[in-house]
Amino acid sequence: MRIQFYFFYSKVRDWYLDSFRDMRSFPEIKGTNDEKEFTQMIKAIKVRHNNVVPMMALGVQQLKKELGPKIVHEDLDEIHQFLDRFYMSRIGIRMLIGQLFIFDCFLNLPL
Repeated sequence: MRIQFYFFYSKVRDWYLDSFRDMRSFPEIKGTNDEKEFTQMIKAIKVRHNNVVPMMALGVQQLKKELGPKIVHEDLDEIHQFLDRFYMSRIGIRMLIGQLFIFDCFLNLPL
């Protein structure tokens, strides 16, 4: 069972690493074409992360099955704190992505 938990965890971790690498390797934005390419990259990253919540839920579910009655209250608190920070950060990032998409749509309106 431990292998299944780490599969879910490592999949999510890999998505975040790939997204970080994509953003770090993007060249400096110098014009509107670069802005469009950047927006397309962000859209691809957003799609890549669509399954993060279900994957994290499956990972937590597997962890709970594995630990069962052995789980200690302090461990639960630590897991809850991590998940709270993780999901709050995710909400913030997705809000910023939404703002970028709205701004991009606004810029592309005909005058």
